[in-house]
Amino acid sequence: MILHSRDIVHKGMRRLWQSGGSDKRGISVSWARSLGDILLHLHSARCLDDIRDGLGVLKNVKQLSGHACRYSIEVNANWRVTFNCIDADTGIVTDIDLEDLHRHGGARRH
Repeated sequence: MILHSRDIVHKGMRRLWQSGGSDKRGISVSWARSLGDILLHLHSARCLDDIRDGLGVLKNVKQLSGHACRYSIEVNANWRVTFNCIDADTGIVTDIDLEDLHRHGGARRH
């Protein structure tokens, strides 16, 4: 569940979320629908299992190696929405970002 829009680190995704999907500045227009669906899914989930189940609209949710509570959801090719879910029972997500996880040197923001 997304409690506060400030939990969305990526400015373009935060604008998309706060505008109800109408403000696409700062994100690829072709990804807007997918990103909106992912954010809605993260907001609707009531526990980590809900996030993993995908509610029929998402690709795999993967735990990032080396991180106890950081996960990713594929958006397109190398790009992932990443987030923390510290308490699996509540499903509260924080530090939501859009990152290129395959770029040399580690994750890079879009």
